[in-house]
Amino acid sequence: MGAKTLSEFDEKLWHEEMRARLEEKYLAGETPWEQSGFRGSVKRWRRLRYPIVEAIEWDGRFLDIGCANGYLIQSLHEWLQPLQRKVQFFGIDVLEPLVELARARLPPIAAQLFVGNAFTWKPPVRFHFVRTELCYVPEKDQPEYLARLLDEVVAPNGRLLVCEYRSRGDDSAAPWVDEKLRAWRIPVAAHHSGFDSDGTELTRVAVCPAQ
Repeated sequence: MGAKTLSEFDEKLWHEEMRARLEEKYLAGETPWEQSGFRGSVKRWRRLRYPIVEAIEWDGRFLDIGCANGYLIQSLHEWLQPLQRKVQFFGIDVLEPLVELARARLPPIAAQLFVGNAFTWKPPVRFHFVRTELCYVPEKDQPEYLARLLDEVVAPNGRLLVCEYRSRGDDSAAPWVDEKLRAWRIPVAAHHSGFDSDGTELTRVAVCPAQ
């Protein structure tokens, strides 16, 4: 085993299994939003992803962690047009085949779409808005992951947007992402919610200010 601990091997296995599962699922999608991990209609996609727009309150650079095939970036660009918000988009994903799809979808920003793990990635610049999810890292690493993003990836006075997307079968009584962050003593300035057609909340975006 050498110098590596069992926990390090377990973590490597976790990432490998997650990568393989997501690559199979996303690449099997028939629509752009399915290749971004979303099931349902494009109208439902907008309802449950638009809350991210509500958290982008000024112009600046936006990094989408877990950008998949780039469809979320494309959607955000379209949704921001009526607001006359000037946003420069970047993306990163661990799955190279998905990043290649994103580069093909978004040729003007192909050089701003990276393959890598955001936990260890050294960004070329810092970003005014960074979107991520807790599920990208093992549960035990989540507080450290968010702290690293706030310290090294989000620009000073920028915002970390931590998204949680639920399905109809999830436990509605479970703590939402903003509640988890506050329990970890990570400041949350606001949150934005997305609702299904029957009014069920399935999306929450926690807005965390960087110092």
